[in-house]
Amino acid sequence: MSERTLTGDAAARARETADFVRELARDVTPVERLARLRGGVLRVLAPWGVLALGALALKGVSATFADPARWASGFGAVLAGLSLVGVGGVVAALATAVPGREATARAASALVALGLLVSVGLGGFLLHGDPATASPASVGSDLRCLVLAFAIALLPMAGALLYVARAAPAHPAVALATVGAGCVALGALTAQIGCTDPAFRHVLVSHALAPAIGAAVLFAPLRLAFRRLRAG
Repeated sequence: MSERTLTGDAAARARETADFVRELARDVTPVERLARLRGGVLRVLAPWGVLALGALALKGVSATFADPARWASGFGAVLAGLSLVGVGGVVAALATAVPGREATARAASALVALGLLVSVGLGGFLLHGDPATASPASVGSDLRCLVLAFAIALLPMAGALLYVARAAPAHPAVALATVGAGCVALGALTAQIGCTDPAFRHVLVSHALAPAIGAAVLFAPLRLAFRRLRAG
């Protein structure tokens, strides 16, 4: 076999390979570049900050929050716990969806657990013996704060869900649960700052436990939205 024949065969194989690659790439959908984790977190927290400032501008800041002496009580423990759950939940959800950020996701998930322990455990313990929380609880007040927490959570939650759906979450259930818990925690934190109802049951259920309620109630809707975003 001559050298010219070998060269011709190689050129033919190269053309076939190029045609095959073009055929494979013909129906490929372009992939949108995923924002970096830090940028994704900021895009979730920024809308919450705007909504929180707007809500507090309309609602006002409670006298309890305005008194620094109260921050060392159960009220302060609930605030601190909700802050940990809010930030930790958002970071955990987004980090779970990004390959290579498993350590960040685990650390943020630990913050969520710690935040719940602080807000529900320590906060509940300190509030239970606080005379300021002895007033009777109101179901209407409970619902108002929960509705406010969920309403403020909606926009940040949508941003977090879009980020997770565009990424490649190894554990979608964990990502969706932490999206719900984290974003509702941010809403509950806002509600806590402006709330004027110091009743023990109210603060414990409508504020401290709001992230757990959010994760449970919103998991099914978030999973449905996640599947539709992935399919579309």
